Amino acid sequence: MTAARVFPAEIFVDQTLVMIRDSNRRIAGSTVPLHEHARQAAALASAAGASNATIAAALLYGIGDALVASWSRHPSRSGPTDPVQATLSHLGLHFPETVTAPISLLADARIYLRENQGLTPTPEGRAAERRLGHSPHASAAVELAIVDTKAGQGPMITPPLGDYRDLLHTICNRTLYLV
Repeated sequence: MTAARVFPAEIFVDQTLVMIRDSNRRIAGSTVPLHEHARQAAALASAAGASNATIAAALLYGIGDALVASWSRHPSRSGPTDPVQATLSHLGLHFPETVTAPISLLADARIYLRENQGLTPTPEGRAAERRLGHSPHASAAVELAIVDTKAGQGPMITPPLGDYRDLLHTICNRTLYLV
C-alpha cells in the first residue's frame, strides 16, 4: 500500500499554471496555443472589469484539453474524457463555485450570445437560455463567453501567466486533497 501525499492548494495552483504554460494544445476556434488563449481571455476579462473569479475562470477553463491528453498518456491516472468535465473535476478540488459554475455554463452562454444576434430563436437556444436563467452565475458565464470569443484570434500583448498566480491563490480554497 502506498502512502497518500497531501498537496496544499498553493502547489495545486502552481501545477495548474505549469500545465497551461506547457500545453501546445489549441482550444477549438483559437489560432493560438492554450497558454496564449488563457492569458488573452484573462487579460480581456480584467480589462472589462470582470470579477476576480471570472478572470480566474477565463484563465483556467481550457485546462480540460490538457488534462485529457495527459490522462491518455498515463493510463494509471484516469479521469473524465470530456474536456469540460475534466476541467470541472480538476478545478473543483480547490476552486469555489464562482469559478467553476461559469465554466460549466459556458456552452449555454455561447449559444445564448449567438442566438441573441437577431436570429430566430431555436429550441436549443431557448433551452440554453432557460438553463442560464436558473443560475446565479449566468452573467459571469456570459462575460466568460464574450472574452472567450475575442481571445485566441491572433497575437495580443498580455501579462505572463505568473502575474495571475496571486489572484488564483487568493481565490483558491485552502483545503487539501489526497493523491
